[in-house]
Amino acid sequence: MFNVYHLKRYLQILNCSTLTELHVNVQSFFDCLYLLDGCFPQLRIFHVNTVLIRRFSRQLINNTENLPHLERFSLCRDQDSSGYDELLGRGECHIYSYPYEQKENHRINNFRGGMFKYVREISLLDERPFDHKFFFQISQSFPLMEKLTLINGKAQNDKNENLLLIEYPHLFCLDLVEVHEDYLEQFLIDTNTCLPNNVYLMIDYQVLKKATRNFIRQTMRTNCSKRHRLVLFRECEITDDLGQYFPQAKIS
Repeated sequence: MFNVYHLKRYLQILNCSTLTELHVNVQSFFDCLYLLDGCFPQLRIFHVNTVLIRRFSRQLINNTENLPHLERFSLCRDQDSSGYDELLGRGECHIYSYPYEQKENHRINNFRGGMFKYVREISLLDERPFDHKFFFQISQSFPLMEKLTLINGKAQNDKNENLLLIEYPHLFCLDLVEVHEDYLEQFLIDTNTCLPNNVYLMIDYQVLKKATRNFIRQTMRTNCSKRHRLVLFRECEITDDLGQYFPQAKIS
C-alpha cells in the first residue's frame, strides 16, 4: 500500500494531469479525498480500496474541486462502512459523478447542490427536518424530476419566513405517506409550492385530516382542488367534506 502523499507527489512529477483511470489502495477514506483535489481533471474512472473509514478525524480537507469527466467511482472496504454513512450524514463528504446519468437517486439525506438533469425519481429521508430552502434546491438540481418520495417525521423550522414559490413542472407522483403534517403544508399551500394538476398524490389520511383542519383550511384548498388523483393510506372515511376539498380527484 502506497503512502498517499508520496503517491500524489510521484504522479505530479509524471505530469498525470491527463490521467483518465486510477486504481489505488489507501489507508483511510481521507486519503481518498486528498487525491481528489483537482490534480486529475481528466479522470473518468476512480477505484479505491481503503482499510479504514473513521467516523471522527482531526484531518481537515477542504476539497471542493469538480471532476467534470468522472463517470465511475468505486469505494471498497471489507469491514463495516458505517463511518462513511455518518460522514455523509454530518455533511463532511459529498462525491458525485458528473454528468450524472442515472434516472433514480434514492435516500438523499444531505445535499449540497449540483445539476442532475437525467434523474427522474428521488427519495428524501432524514431524522432532521427539511426546510423550504432545501426543497427549493432540490427543485433546481433535479429539473426533470417526475417522482418524489419524502420520509421525515420532524417538524420544519422555517415555516414563518418569507418563502420563495417552488415549482415542480414535471412532477407526476408525490409520496407523502410517511411525513410530519408540516410537509403537507410545504407542498399543498399554494404560496409555498406550485404542482402540476395531474400529480398522483399519496398521503396518510390522518395526517391530511390534521393538516387541513378537517378539510376547511383555505390556504391549502387551491392546490388540493386541482388534484386529479388522491390515494389515502390508513383507515379513512371519504366524506362530503373530503370530496369537496378534492373536487376533481379520483379518491381511493
